[in-house]
Amino acid sequence: MESLLDNRAESWKEVTPELIREWENGSAEPTFAQVKKLASIYRRPLAVFFLDSPPQEKGNPPDLRTIGSKDNKFLSPEALLVIRKARRIQEISADLYAELDEKPSFKYPRHSLSEDASGLAEQIRSDLSVSMKDQLRFERYEDFFEYLRVKIESTGVITLKSGLHDSFPTEDCRAFSFADQEPYLILVNNKDTEGAKNFSLVHEFAHILLGESGMCNNFKSFSNRGKGINKLEVFCNQFAASFLVPRGHFLGNPALKGRTKVASAALDAITNQLASDFKVSR
Repeated sequence: MESLLDNRAESWKEVTPELIREWENGSAEPTFAQVKKLASIYRRPLAVFFLDSPPQEKGNPPDLRTIGSKDNKFLSPEALLVIRKARRIQEISADLYAELDEKPSFKYPRHSLSEDASGLAEQIRSDLSVSMKDQLRFERYEDFFEYLRVKIESTGVITLKSGLHDSFPTEDCRAFSFADQEPYLILVNNKDTEGAKNFSLVHEFAHILLGESGMCNNFKSFSNRGKGINKLEVFCNQFAASFLVPRGHFLGNPALKGRTKVASAALDAITNQLASDFKVSR
C-alpha cells in the first residue's frame, strides 16, 4: 500500500507525520477508530488492514499524465478505487468467458508507433463503419459517445464511464485503459466535458490498438518537437483527432468550405460550429 505520507491524509489534522511513520515502521499501532478512518480515507474495506500482508493486485496503468501531474503526483483514493473496480470488472469478464469455454478476442492485430496514426485512424474508422452522416446527425455529444462505444465494443473491448458513485477528479486523469490482458478495457472519466469524453474514448482505443495500457490527461500535444513529449501520447492524440475529424470532412465542412483564411472576428463562431458538428471539444 502506498505511503500515508502523501496528500491523502493531509486533512487528518490530529495525526502527525511522525505518528504515521511510527505506524509504518511498526513502532506504534493505530487504534481501531484510527484504522476505520484509514479505511475511509483510502476507500478500502476495513478487513484489508487486518491482513498479514497487502492484497496482491495488478498495478495501475502506466502513468502518462503530463499536464499537472507534477502537482498531482498521487492519485486520489477515489481514482484508485475506480481503477480497482475496473480491474475487477475485467477479471469477472475473463471468468465469464472461461465459464462459457470461450476466449476473449480483440478484432485487430497489434499495431506499432512506426505506423502513420492518421492513416490507421482512417482505416479503422472505415472498418468499423463509423459514418460521417451518423456523426453529423447527432444533436447531443453524449449520443455520439454511445454510438462510438457500440462500435468499439464490437471489437471485443469493454468500455466504461465512471458513475455517479464512482466519480473522481479530472485532475487525476481523463481516461485510462488496460491492454495487458484480455478482454481489454477502457474507462472514461464522466466528470469531463462531453466533447473531451469522445476524444478520450478514441484516444484510449488507440492505446488498445498499440497494446499499450495508459492513464492519460494530455490531449493537447500532437508533436514532440524533440522536447521529450511521450511519443505514445502524440500518436494516440493524432489517431483520435484524425478518427473524429477526418481531414477531408474538416476542410469540406460548410463552415470552412471555400475559405482560404478565417478572420479573427469569426474564429470563435466557426470553431464552435466545427466542434458542434464533429461532437468534439474546441
